[in-house]
Amino acid sequence: MISVILSIQISCSGDYKYISLDNTHCLFRCPVGSTPDQSNKCVCNGDTPLIAANFRACVSECHGDETISPDKTACLMRCPKFYFYNINRTQCVNKCGVGEQNKDGDCKCDSTHYLSMDGTKCLATCPSGQVAKQGTLMNICACAGSTPYMSSDKLSCISTCEPGEFIYLYTCVANCSVLMHNKTHCIDSCPQGTVQDLVTRTCVDVCPANQAWKEGFCFCPDGEYRNRHNFCVKKCDTDEVYDVTERICVRRCFGGFWDIQGVRCVKKCAPGQVPNYETDTCECSKQTKLNWKTFSCECPADKIILLNDLCGDSCPEGSSLVESDGQKQCQCSNFISSDQTKCIPQCPAGEYSDRTGSLCYSKCPGLLSYDITRTRCVDICGVKEFSLEDKLCQCDFGYIQAMPNGRTPFCVPTCPPTQYIEKGKCKCADGTQFDSDSNTCKCTGGKILSADATQCVSSCPKGVGFNEQSQCQCSAGKFLTPEKDRCVDKCESDISDQQKISADGLSCVYSCPARQFISLLGDKCVNVCPRDSEGLYPLFACRCLTGMVSADGKSCVQQCGVGQYKFFNSTTSVFECRCFDNLQVINGQCACPDNKIISLDQKSCVAACDAGQQLQTIDKVQVCGCEKFIASNNQSCVESCGATELIDNVNRRCSKECFYPFMISMDKKQCVPKCAPGEFDNIDRGQCVNSCPGNQLINEYNKCICPGEFRVSLAGDQCIKDCGFGEYTVYFEMLFVCTCLPEFANINGVCQCSSGVISLDWLSCTDSCPAGSTPGAMSNGAKACTCPKYIAEDKLSCVTDCGQSMLDVDQIRCTSFCFPYASDLLSTKCVVECGPNQLNDMYTCICNENYTIKGDTCVYDPPKPPTPPNKDNKTLIIVLSSVFGTVGAVLLILLVVFIAKKKPCKCPKKQSSQKQKEEHIGTETDMYV
Repeated sequence: MISVILSIQISCSGDYKYISLDNTHCLFRCPVGSTPDQSNKCVCNGDTPLIAANFRACVSECHGDETISPDKTACLMRCPKFYFYNINRTQCVNKCGVGEQNKDGDCKCDSTHYLSMDGTKCLATCPSGQVAKQGTLMNICACAGSTPYMSSDKLSCISTCEPGEFIYLYTCVANCSVLMHNKTHCIDSCPQGTVQDLVTRTCVDVCPANQAWKEGFCFCPDGEYRNRHNFCVKKCDTDEVYDVTERICVRRCFGGFWDIQGVRCVKKCAPGQVPNYETDTCECSKQTKLNWKTFSCECPADKIILLNDLCGDSCPEGSSLVESDGQKQCQCSNFISSDQTKCIPQCPAGEYSDRTGSLCYSKCPGLLSYDITRTRCVDICGVKEFSLEDKLCQCDFGYIQAMPNGRTPFCVPTCPPTQYIEKGKCKCADGTQFDSDSNTCKCTGGKILSADATQCVSSCPKGVGFNEQSQCQCSAGKFLTPEKDRCVDKCESDISDQQKISADGLSCVYSCPARQFISLLGDKCVNVCPRDSEGLYPLFACRCLTGMVSADGKSCVQQCGVGQYKFFNSTTSVFECRCFDNLQVINGQCACPDNKIISLDQKSCVAACDAGQQLQTIDKVQVCGCEKFIASNNQSCVESCGATELIDNVNRRCSKECFYPFMISMDKKQCVPKCAPGEFDNIDRGQCVNSCPGNQLINEYNKCICPGEFRVSLAGDQCIKDCGFGEYTVYFEMLFVCTCLPEFANINGVCQCSSGVISLDWLSCTDSCPAGSTPGAMSNGAKACTCPKYIAEDKLSCVTDCGQSMLDVDQIRCTSFCFPYASDLLSTKCVVECGPNQLNDMYTCICNENYTIKGDTCVYDPPKPPTPPNKDNKTLIIVLSSVFGTVGAVLLILLVVFIAKKKPCKCPKKQSSQKQKEEHIGTETDMYV
């Protein structure tokens, strides 16, 4: 770690004789949890050994979002540079443990280890009675099957909790730190229509008589505060403050500031104080001094506090003089100007009101964000809004900033028909007037609004009519072309591109506008993806989380319905349900037109069912069925299935094999939609198994899956690092699965050409190989064109040397980029893993810190030894580095050193003791602030 050495010694005396916990200023008394040592330095007591992250107290343990410093003496908001969070984020360490690796500053279990149930170590294998599961950040050991609950000591799996224990997230706990439900379970929130009683820890219909209700909670009784665990307490923790308005204990004042003592949360700083938006604290202004007896910031006796919280003689014009808490202060009835010299009725354009609603700013201070209207500074953005590092609130993806009309939200899923989208905002075209009552834009001068709402025109294109809003629009069922020149029955598409129907369903577009997504079927633009799907970035296309796209393309389903089959769309790389020939989508289902009936095999339409068959209704669709079972040939009805056939009890069908989403039962006699308790789906969802073999894990749905960087093999029976030749990866059922490229077919378990051989580009088929290459066999047996040495980077010819290019990991092809692998130190070839003492930096191998290249290896180059840190200031160094960063810590300490070393002016005569005390208080106050 780069350390900063603080070489000054603070000397305190008089009423302020105690040295603070961070060794930077003098105190009237030591903070809570600490006592002075022999040198009057405040040190933490034995039962509260840790310095709180805000330096204002000593505590017995760090909060959940904090960690312990490397020397185990202080709580930190984040680990210092070159240190990482340990496996359970309780301490900063400079080296991860066995089976762990550093991932973005956190020690996590590597891909070959599993996090123990108590979260303290990484295990090579899970103990007996536990199963390996895929976690969000790493693989974990967990409970499943007949012993689903984790014991209260987090060491074993049990079938039921001990008497007197509660169940919370499948873990047995002695007490509900959240809410109790039915005296057996802990829950996170109360059901709708009930509120949380903080005293009894239960959900109630109405609050007790002495407890008011607010935002789902019953207020604590008078004299008590709600702490971070949602308990009512009479005293907040030592490092918390009292929010007297909300009657809660808080560690940060959301929408307010810590008062000058750091013990109470206030909405507005007191007279003579200014807010520090970086730390959410109140501080004395530049001209006021802190009175440590009353904890107020005061001007000299003959001065008043001006609008800018400085000291002066008289109030500026437009303000009034008021007296509060014994202090005279100038006050505005509306807003204070950004230069804080006068009162104004409202903030001018380009300026922003602060969250107290009284001061104008030229830019939002501290961590505050600019609201979406760019008129106010806010703590958090509004509903359906977010902000990035630029602190500008903007509409979330799928939402557009509406034109303000005083009634609708700022962010809406789509603009009204008479408005168009520009840079994520709804706009009115030039030459129109905005009617806030109807929320529409209307052209003036007798003109008509164009179909895309971007301009006013004299007339619509030939064949295009207009609607009641005087806007050009095609008749029902027709679409306006992207060129806006005619109406068509459907949007055009070809192999290379497909026009999409606009989100309003009125026109065809070549691409969806910003903040919209391509629909599940890839044929429309939508503002929000359907339920059970998500917007896939950076394609901005909707994809099903599980299952496949329904036949009407409006939702995701776990299995295809009557008259449907599963189809893989190679253009969109998604699985879809499609209707068999002669069937069509009617009311969201595949059905027969003209009141006909779906045949027994569900592939065609018939006027009536054959003899021995029954007319049945499935999902509101009429279909021919059987009283007992449908034969495996799908042509007749039978009383029972054959001895070697599988029984599908859901669809009442005999089958030679089970089709998705069904799988073969453990006894290999039935097709079942779900495995029995204690059983798991194998990785290709083909059969139920009693354990997941090899390196497979179990997810939350009790399905065997491959570890994060592995794929399901083409045969579907194992997890492999990379797909084979002629294969590529698709995402299906929350798994990465190897399948054949669109041009190839799976022939005897190998992806290859149905006729001819695979060309040099390994993506297509050809009848003859290019000059210099000959037909041969790849490692998996696929027939392909091969070169005597290497395939050129253009993939059209053979070469004997890659020249300026690099040799790919397959040792066959030349390439200029090694993704997803890395180029070696000399950029001559691609490697799967970088060598010893190297790391992969943007797909390029480089030497680790303190190592240099020598030949094709990295050798140790020891750095110059740093000056050893001062032992007494070790904690401060670590804390300063973690809070302010290395550069900030250096600048802060240099400033303190300068103040400490600056010699005072020599006076002609000795000052009085009262004068010395006043100057001492002033110096201490400046350092404290």
